[in-house]
Amino acid sequence: MTRACGKAFFGLTASVVLAVALAGCGGSAPAGNGAAGGGTAPTTLPKGATLGCAEAPSSGCVYGGLTTAPSGLKVENIDTKIMAGLFALESPMALVTDKGAPGGSYLSIPTGAGSTSSVVGDAAVAVNIPSDGYYVVFAGTQSGDTTTGTDSFFVSMDGSVPTADADHLWSINPDNTWHLNDSAGGCIQIVHSGANDAPAGCDTWHFKKGILVIHVGGRENNSHLAYLDVVPANPAKPMGDSRQ
Repeated sequence: MTRACGKAFFGLTASVVLAVALAGCGGSAPAGNGAAGGGTAPTTLPKGATLGCAEAPSSGCVYGGLTTAPSGLKVENIDTKIMAGLFALESPMALVTDKGAPGGSYLSIPTGAGSTSSVVGDAAVAVNIPSDGYYVVFAGTQSGDTTTGTDSFFVSMDGSVPTADADHLWSINPDNTWHLNDSAGGCIQIVHSGANDAPAGCDTWHFKKGILVIHVGGRENNSHLAYLDVVPANPAKPMGDSRQ
């Protein structure tokens, strides 16, 4: 996988990282933050992040652009919560009824089925992207308890089932609380560093007009997903890290 401007920046402030990125990759600094759909798209890099596709989309990391959805997937819209019951599932990923969950249900894998070295089950959804641009994928997530091993999924945006590696590892907040459209687990943020650490920001993704297919695979027991919500990033190109 090509990663243009793929320099690692650890322990630097967002302003320093931005200055280095602009010097090495070209471009102009984004202004402001926020995203449509009620969430916030932070302009700081996630913990352990590397500047990759979000800052150099010409490197090939642009997702979506399909003319039709794969068989069995209904096409959903952006700026709308895509609830758990709308995903196409592959066992052992399952829909669990829970009155305390947003929408009354969530996706999860059974206790004992988790694996950190392989993808366990799958949940897929197709989304209509109305125009080329940068997007944030917000979510409703919860770890089932506060013990270790209950706070992550594998995820991919390229239409294929994710692989079991750090570039597809989505770590949510292990505090047994529902996180809805926030940067502490309520959005897709890829770890990349190889460690399943606490989330610290939202990734921005470069999507192409057309059909986008998102896959969420099981990794750890009791990790709960109630919905996804794809929203345009504001500004049009905020800082972030979305390489896969």
